[in-house]
Amino acid sequence: MPFIRVESVAEVALLYLNGSQNIRSVLHFELVTEGSPSVEQLTDLADAVNAQWDVIMQPTVNGSTLYLGCTARSLDDEFGPAVERLVASPLVGSAAGDPEPNNVALAIKKLTGLSGRSFRGRVFHPCLSTGQVLTSTRVTDAFAADIVDRYGDFLAGIVASAADWIHVVVSKYSGMENVVIDGRYKRRPIPRTEGVTTPVTGFSTDGFLDSQRRRLAGRGT
Repeated sequence: MPFIRVESVAEVALLYLNGSQNIRSVLHFELVTEGSPSVEQLTDLADAVNAQWDVIMQPTVNGSTLYLGCTARSLDDEFGPAVERLVASPLVGSAAGDPEPNNVALAIKKLTGLSGRSFRGRVFHPCLSTGQVLTSTRVTDAFAADIVDRYGDFLAGIVASAADWIHVVVSKYSGMENVVIDGRYKRRPIPRTEGVTTPVTGFSTDGFLDSQRRRLAGRGT
């Protein structure tokens, strides 16, 4: 896919290692004042993410998981600034129970107060443990409530520490179109000329388990 510019926005990738598999979880942040993110602003943001993960998110992943740090990349330009901020020593998850398979995840919905696919988003929380899972399809009600609260606290702590930023949903595509490829109709996303952002106002989850195949061993991140 071609690069789609998103003005004043940084893409942050949280970096995990579970067994031998690298896992990434992506969040987006927008500068409070318009402008291209600087290395210093990206560094402040990444450091805030690492600090808040240590305080708030460590109990939400299993004990086989290492949190390695994060990267922060400007989406203002395809070749814009980017930083990698690794923690001094990998942080070990502390959720009780044995690890669930790498592909098992819980979808956390990002709320914006607006409807439509362009104005909502999800983050797939990784590295669950058996102690958080009630059945083959659901997490426990207690964990569902706890993880929603923790994501709220996590993101609030980040933007309080890195005051130049707010947490946003990014839309790079405006819908789908039918195209003919090799004589067959296929659906293809329609890229925007420039990405659109919407501030995140809260989080929710339905508690049902999801599967992220790319997180299986040997599949990618």
